[in-house]
Amino acid sequence: DKDALNYINEALNIFTTLRDTSKIDMALNNLAAVHSNLEDYEKVLKYDKQVLKLRIPTGDHHWIGFSHLSVAMAFRMLDKLDSAEYHLKTSETEFEQSKSPIPPHLFAEMAELYRQTNNIPQAIKYAELALIKSTEIDHVQAEMYAKEILADLYSRDGDYKKAHSMLKEFYQMKE
Repeated sequence: DKDALNYINEALNIFTTLRDTSKIDMALNNLAAVHSNLEDYEKVLKYDKQVLKLRIPTGDHHWIGFSHLSVAMAFRMLDKLDSAEYHLKTSETEFEQSKSPIPPHLFAEMAELYRQTNNIPQAIKYAELALIKSTEIDHVQAEMYAKEILADLYSRDGDYKKAHSMLKEFYQMKE
């Protein structure tokens, strides 16, 4: 990861000198991804906020929505839940304005946020939405993630039959 960081930082310096905002955006996203793998969420947040700042002037609601989603995920990992919720809701609004489908990961993140705050009914609502949306677009990874979340949430809610069913489906997909 250290080599990757060096390479990406070197590329970022070049792109900054060239004032190539699309490449700067790409490099900052890559830096955020590497730091996410390192579980350094403060740096993830730093880079994701920079990407958001670059994207807002473009007016591209689709990509602005993804940036807010990334910022929200970093805030959630840092246990800054009010900020995470704000960026998740803003992300949803941006996707709605873009007229593009809301990605299932947004609903999964909302479910994670509500699971983290022990608001189980809201968490279930969003996890079920994540599952529906992921199956609609045949996004296997998102579907598995939603099923894993739902298994835990149904168990916490005392619906062990649904929990068992979701867990079983999750492991069948994992094979």
